[in-house]
Amino acid sequence: MVEKSRAEEMRRLAEAGRAAIRRLWKDRAKKDLFAPQEQRLLALLEQHEHFREYWEGKEPSEESNPFLHIHFHEVIEKQISEENPPETRQTLDRLVAGGVDPHEARHRIAEVLVHQLYARLNPPIGVSPPEDPAASYRAALAKLAP
Repeated sequence: MVEKSRAEEMRRLAEAGRAAIRRLWKDRAKKDLFAPQEQRLLALLEQHEHFREYWEGKEPSEESNPFLHIHFHEVIEKQISEENPPETRQTLDRLVAGGVDPHEARHRIAEVLVHQLYARLNPPIGVSPPEDPAASYRAALAKLAP
């Protein structure tokens, strides 16, 4: 029963997130009235115009979720702007200096983050997760090459 209620809670949370993004997209003509965080989120949505059908109501599939994609972009942008951890900005700069498109570099950083989160949430049986997940993330970022 606990798993079912947790799954329902996660479904409701995802629906609320999609609704918020869709409201923001619908009201984008009023972006000058948006709070700075909303303006940054709208800029990310506009950079991902190829997902427009989702911003306008299409539901994502289990294989591809543009809403989650945007949320990972948000996390990476926050890490870069706050330099927390500083290795995120350093990795972005290193990849771009090596010829990687800035948007693609952010995707590669997000991929590292996704793998780190998955490993933290789903450790192999009998294996303890790292004591310092931030250190593991920083080490994984250091391995990214252009």
